[in-house]
Amino acid sequence: MIHSTLFALLLASAALGQGARPLPPKPIGLTPAAPAAPAVNAPSNQKSRPSFSPSFLSHWHGDTLPDAPLVTMTGGETTFAAFAGKPTLIALVTPNLLTSTDAPAMVALREWKKRYAPYGVDVIAIANWAGKDKFLEVAKQHGTTWPVAVYADPLGSFEGDANDSYAVLQHNAQTFLGRMAKGGMTPALPACLAMDAQRKVLGSFWFDLRQKDGGAVTAHEGIANLLLKAGVQLSEADRPKEVAAPEAWLKPKPKAAEAAVTALETGKPAPDFSLQTLAGKTVKLSDYKGKVVVLDFWATWCGPCRAALPHHEQLALAYKDQDVVVLAACTNDAAEAFETFMEEDAFKYPSLLFANDLAGRSETRISRALYGVSGIPHTFIVGKDGKIAAQVVGYATGEVLIEAALAKAGVKVSPETLTRAAEDQAKRDKRAQSAK
Repeated sequence: MIHSTLFALLLASAALGQGARPLPPKPIGLTPAAPAAPAVNAPSNQKSRPSFSPSFLSHWHGDTLPDAPLVTMTGGETTFAAFAGKPTLIALVTPNLLTSTDAPAMVALREWKKRYAPYGVDVIAIANWAGKDKFLEVAKQHGTTWPVAVYADPLGSFEGDANDSYAVLQHNAQTFLGRMAKGGMTPALPACLAMDAQRKVLGSFWFDLRQKDGGAVTAHEGIANLLLKAGVQLSEADRPKEVAAPEAWLKPKPKAAEAAVTALETGKPAPDFSLQTLAGKTVKLSDYKGKVVVLDFWATWCGPCRAALPHHEQLALAYKDQDVVVLAACTNDAAEAFETFMEEDAFKYPSLLFANDLAGRSETRISRALYGVSGIPHTFIVGKDGKIAAQVVGYATGEVLIEAALAKAGVKVSPETLTRAAEDQAKRDKRAQSAK
């Protein structure tokens, strides 16, 4: 039988936490990561990243990392547990980052090995999403130039039916990153973490190849703090400029669970509300009176939410002549995260109307207080009469359930699309039944 938790993850991400961004080539279906760790050694520039975090994905400092199978550069088999025995810096990469000796990733790995190996610290890289065969091809061509030992996840990206999100979910959970994330949202690559000699998490640090002075240099402050915590005796020249205070390593108390809410019923009037665009303009639902509004409650940390955006862009273009607009209402999120998304990713979706709920993560946020949303993505179709014509919870790649929902608001949708939507709903119903 299909485990009910997996089915729940497929349909919607729980509206909790702030996680890393989804990896671009990875199909959706995983849940958000644990709440973000507090900033440590954050520079005065508010847009700068902290030097390190005392966590990695859902693992906090001191947690033992899961084991997972790996492939060596020569095609041999090993496991992640084999790296226990000494503090280790680990760069999680894609193989294309290892194909040039002058690539920033290679420069950084070379610098880390030179700087920290004398202290008994190991430095390795783990390639992801390529699979064994592709990795060995890259290793054969470029392996002699690699400054550190490189290993790979034997599993590559999912190669089956990309529209079968449940199969994608099961596959991704077995990958190296999926095991590390314990079924949660995986990090964008490249990413870096440090562990001690017992394979326990020291924390993670930024491997930002866009920084002007080079990832290898800017990473040192975070690495040095993590190594000090592991008991590595760094020389005065290699100590961090600022040593993190003891309280920086304390795990935050879990946030109290919010009281349950019930989604606003279909057929009810859609409550009006105000959001704010990146430019500071106020946007109201009533601004679109007389149009059909696809009201999508989403968040930057929600993998399925972000995976649905390309589909929403297609919807906006396909049905704009029928007075359909898509309002992407960012909810349960930080203003800084929304701003970053708008600056870096929103240009991909020019037909969507992006706006943010200034209530942030508060229980007074519009999605929860007015619409009873408890998990996202949650999409309401507001008809021209201002009433909720239909709603869709969750998103899986390839589904056309929102098109069928639009039809209930009087939008003309092709019979072929409606047939596909019925098949999508039947699949959901079958999985829900199997999960009981």
